[in-house]
Amino acid sequence: MSIFASSSKTRLLEWFAPGTYTWVVPAGVNEIVVAVMGAGGGAGGSNTSATRSGGGGGGAYAEARRSVVPGETITIVIGAGGGGGTNAGGSSGGTSSITPSVSTWTAISSLGGGGGTINAGGGVGGAGGTASGGDSNYTGGVGGAGSGATQAGGGGASPANPYGNGKAGGAAANTNIGGAGASMMVAGLSSTANSEAIGGSGFGFTGATNGVSAGGGGGGTRSAASGLTAGTAIEDGAFTYANPNKFSGDERPRIYWVPLGAGGAGVTGAVTKNDGEPGGGGGGNSSTANTANGGDGGFGAGGGGGTSTGVNDAIGGKGGMFGGGGGASCTSIGNHTGGRGGNGGGGGGANDNAGTAIGGAGGPGYAWLEF
Repeated sequence: MSIFASSSKTRLLEWFAPGTYTWVVPAGVNEIVVAVMGAGGGAGGSNTSATRSGGGGGGAYAEARRSVVPGETITIVIGAGGGGGTNAGGSSGGTSSITPSVSTWTAISSLGGGGGTINAGGGVGGAGGTASGGDSNYTGGVGGAGSGATQAGGGGASPANPYGNGKAGGAAANTNIGGAGASMMVAGLSSTANSEAIGGSGFGFTGATNGVSAGGGGGGTRSAASGLTAGTAIEDGAFTYANPNKFSGDERPRIYWVPLGAGGAGVTGAVTKNDGEPGGGGGGNSSTANTANGGDGGFGAGGGGGTSTGVNDAIGGKGGMFGGGGGASCTSIGNHTGGRGGNGGGGGGANDNAGTAIGGAGGPGYAWLEF
């Protein structure tokens, strides 16, 4: 958990898009509280059943309270998400950092998650990024492995965040399946049954934490063995926030808002994709006759896996902000794409036996500064 005591700060700045930004310390400001998150890694994409694909790793996260000098320039760098591979492994996410121009403290840096690989022995998920220079330094989650006999794409990991290290993407451990994306608090579920589609993980508070009693629901699952299972609604559509005494007024970083929505239902044999509400994971989708679209995760949650055994596409669900993307797998000729990660989240792996498979891209980094 964050180590910071109550803050008397009144202004908040946030950055969500890749690039380099500068901020000049205003007169009268001698202290700031800052945080940076590395970008998510891209997933592997394999066009043949001979190799399987791993999901992208999550970016690191660091927070710090630092003294500053009025008039000095603070440089904020937001890393770009790693690209997904096409019959290749994915690339690593970019580093995010905050650096002073006059003050003598060391730059606060959060590395991006590693790219997922493709390999005949099983695609390995990308490593989580590591952080340095902060008062709290957390490591991103590891991408899910694609280790099935043929056609398997692992889910994307979630980034590190104020609650600790990121969570691993779901593994794809059987034939023709896509693993689920992870949420900020819960690892993505792994697919173990043939042609199973797994829903993305929900936000995931299961006990009282900073006054929050529950998190979002997990995404729905669909497989021949388990049938159709909807995501669990914990508290529909509600938003609250953790550690209310940490920030003054109504201004608090986006990552400190805690979503409590329901997960999307699992789907079979239909074009429909069921997205999660804020905090709820996207529903899994398994189809033999239509495009299999995994549901997108809500805020802080993971995307569902997409699995098709027919002559159609399989598309992994996108991770919500700070969530990992779902994996995709298919035996057909078409375009099969892993879900992209949300900010800091890894992309989902994609695998195919005949068409074109493109691994999901990682999400960009993130930073906030309070003064």
